[in-house]
Amino acid sequence: VPLICSSAAGTTTLLNILAHKLNYSLEKVTGDLQLSQKPLKKNALFKISAYLRQEDIFHTSMTPREVLRFSLDMTSTESSEVKVQKINEMLRYLNLEKCADTKIGSFEHKGISGGEKRRLSLAQQLLKDPQVIFLDEPTSGLDSFSALLIVSILKKEASKGKMIICSLHQPSFEILDMV
Repeated sequence: VPLICSSAAGTTTLLNILAHKLNYSLEKVTGDLQLSQKPLKKNALFKISAYLRQEDIFHTSMTPREVLRFSLDMTSTESSEVKVQKINEMLRYLNLEKCADTKIGSFEHKGISGGEKRRLSLAQQLLKDPQVIFLDEPTSGLDSFSALLIVSILKKEASKGKMIICSLHQPSFEILDMV
């Protein structure tokens, strides 16, 4: 479900409401959420969904491999061998193998590219194997190749039966054809 709107149209607010990511009272927001025509209980969406925010926030001295390992260590009780296998599969799937052991870096210290950071953020969310994925402007600020790569990955996830809900600003014609 692409939300294609101009800037300041409220797409971030809508995504935050749908994903229950607001920090303030929802007293003025009414309605029910359903998945497959079944009502969702409060906080049930949290267990089956992932949310990719507009900004990518990482510790600059970590590598993509370390970020994914940390994410799995915080959420999974699987064996170390299974975690390593999942991480390697995710790095391959998101085309992050070349930068897997490069520090993320910062403005002052060169590291991975913006497109690689975006794909790393997506990889973190996909490790959860969510049924529903909310994405707030996943292609904004990316070059056309990186944006197309992100959308093609989302299309693969949708073909697996996952629900993809995202906001897109100024999508290229190639991306628009894909959604």
